[in-house]
Amino acid sequence: MKKHNISLYLIITLILVCSSIEQLIAQGNSLFSDEVLHEIRFTNVDTSFFIQSKDYQMVTVSIDGTTISDIGFRKKGNISAFHPNNKVPFKIKTNRYVDGQLYDGIREFTLHNNFQDPSMLREKLTYDLLEDLDLYSLQTAFAKVYINEQCWGLYTLVEAKDELYRRAFGDDDGSVLESLDFGYMCYEGPNQQDYYNDLFEDYDYILDNGSEALAWEHFPSMLEVANNTPADQYVDVVSEQLNITDFTKYQAANVFLLNFDSYIAFLGNQLYYYEESTGIWQVIPWDFNASFGLWNTNQNNPSDYPILPNSITNGCIGEHIPNVPELRAIYLNTLCDLVNTYSSPSALAERVEHWSDQIQEAVLTDSRKAFDNAIFETALGDTYFSLPWEGNVPGLAAFGADRAAKVQADLMDIGHECTITSTTNIPQEDLQISLYPNPSSDLLRITVNSAITIEHSQIFASNGQSMQQWDGHRTEVNISELKPGIYFMKFFTTSGEYSTIRFVKQ
Repeated sequence: MKKHNISLYLIITLILVCSSIEQLIAQGNSLFSDEVLHEIRFTNVDTSFFIQSKDYQMVTVSIDGTTISDIGFRKKGNISAFHPNNKVPFKIKTNRYVDGQLYDGIREFTLHNNFQDPSMLREKLTYDLLEDLDLYSLQTAFAKVYINEQCWGLYTLVEAKDELYRRAFGDDDGSVLESLDFGYMCYEGPNQQDYYNDLFEDYDYILDNGSEALAWEHFPSMLEVANNTPADQYVDVVSEQLNITDFTKYQAANVFLLNFDSYIAFLGNQLYYYEESTGIWQVIPWDFNASFGLWNTNQNNPSDYPILPNSITNGCIGEHIPNVPELRAIYLNTLCDLVNTYSSPSALAERVEHWSDQIQEAVLTDSRKAFDNAIFETALGDTYFSLPWEGNVPGLAAFGADRAAKVQADLMDIGHECTITSTTNIPQEDLQISLYPNPSSDLLRITVNSAITIEHSQIFASNGQSMQQWDGHRTEVNISELKPGIYFMKFFTTSGEYSTIRFVKQ
């Protein structure tokens, strides 16, 4: 009887673990489905309260017809919160007042107003491109928002950072530091006080999530290693503390997209997540309303901004990118992937046409947006235009053509021959691939739809390091020699598609 109870307990535990993993992987599938323009209606809202305050108020929300009461609703943002027509961005917490209350497995999401972007597409386009590059990208979609039955306009629906941490790392309490305007990623010393900026009377990095003590116990040592390791040891040594592969790919994307509100110019909006189980810092892409040359293009436009700008060649960690052969190859091939595949002029045009078709009617009828209908069309097109703060802003089609020409010319000038690494990322449910048991301590069994032919497969650690790879299809793989932690198994098909599945080694 005792053995039976223990067996029953193990079965129940396994069911609960598998169920929680399935929910974790599936969280937000409906809410962030970008196949539809969502409709989100808030009622019982005190509009004067949210206009003047960033405190939460309790309201009711209906998302695509499903109603949830007693959720938390407040204004968010900095510059974007000063909208002339009160079309401010919002943060929503479904469990703010009711413990455990979720929508589609989600506790928190945000609504961004694209305040300074007349195309309304820059943020969505950028997150999609970063997902193509296998970076930790927030889920996004578009929504038409109503408050007390009044149309408040078109918003970009964006996954909360906590939800990404939970989805990607299984831990939304992980320690996260965000860089401010002097967060150069230089090594200044072993203590938090070494990073205090007297001019701004604040630290160069502030806690965004988790434990400040834990973050500052490990962050300076990572900076010391990432700044001072010799080139011939760099990747192996630094990868033990920083996902330097993702850092490199992310900077290539910022340079390609002229996203100056980042490491390459204004230095803010860098998020670094400390994965305690591995001891590795992960860069988390964040905040792209100024991407595709919305800011600073009076001085740096798509046709003249180089692929190896000063912020890379002389940046604290960045300067290692052109000088370490492995990182240089990753950086330049990421630019190749963007210019030739993911954001080639034709591919970008297709993306812009698709999303503009989805949102056009909502934009044109949005009486609260900060610009007129004519500039929406111009912002999608092949000319440059002026905004109150910038005189040389590229339409998205103009950006695509001019940036491609510049990047291709620079790659040719330095003699880099592109090795295209891009393939089509297909969701695992579409390729019908599954791993079990998950978590596992030794054997992982693999099932694949019989119509799919796997060319080769690979296991990556969460820092991007390749751990195992093999040709053809295996029905099981031994992971007993892997250290406990989070890993990713990537399957490549003979038709040029791939799918990635997250698993946990116990």
